[in-house]
Parts: sequence; structure tokens; C-alpha cells
Amino acid sequence: MHKGQCFVINMEKALELTDGDFELLKELFELYLEDYPKRLTEIKEGLQAEDYEKVRNAAHSLKGASLNLGFESISEIAKELESYAEKDDREKIYGVLNQLERELLSLEEFISIQAWMS
Repeated sequence: MHKGQCFVINMEKALELTDGDFELLKELFELYLEDYPKRLTEIKEGLQAEDYEKVRNAAHSLKGASLNLGFESISEIAKELESYAEKDDREKIYGVLNQLERELLSLEEFISIQAWMS
């Protein structure tokens, strides 16, 4: 995501998950924002230890949670990360990890400025 570009959430998909319950969706977004740093830590620890299974599992978890909540770009990046972890491709994992971190920060900024989240 580039500066000035708006983070896009597939709200239709996200609201599908909660049967249209907007308050529940806000809670799920908050839980996601609390949880994703743990997945990033697991990915980084896995890379440090060259434990690609740990990287793959954390990326897989992040991919599913992101897709369910309509964070499709994050889900796609996590899918790439998972794929590179299956191949033990450390160099590509690092490149995708940087992209993932930027996208997650953009999501966090987007959600934090949305009046509907308060």
C-alpha cells in the first residue's frame, strides 16, 4: 500500500461472518488487532530459529483470520508467506514479511481513524 492509498476492507464479507451484527464485527476487528502481533512474533521467531513450520503455521493462521474479516490483501500476502515457508525460502519470506508488516500497519491506521470503530 502506498501513501495516500486507502486500505480496503471487504465489509460485505466481514458482515457475512457476523450475520450483519456490526457491534460483533467491531469486537472481532479489535481482537484481530490484539492477535496479529503474536502471529508476527511467531513468524519472526520461526525465521530466527529456521523453523519454517512455525512460520508456515503462523502465516496460515493470519491468512484465515484476515480472509474471514475481509482483509483480503493481508490474506493474500500471508498466503504468499505460507507458500515460501513451505519451500524454506528464507529470502522471499523476509521480503513478503516486510510487505505484510506495512499492510498490517496500514490496516491498524485505517481502523483507528474510522469513527464507526468508536
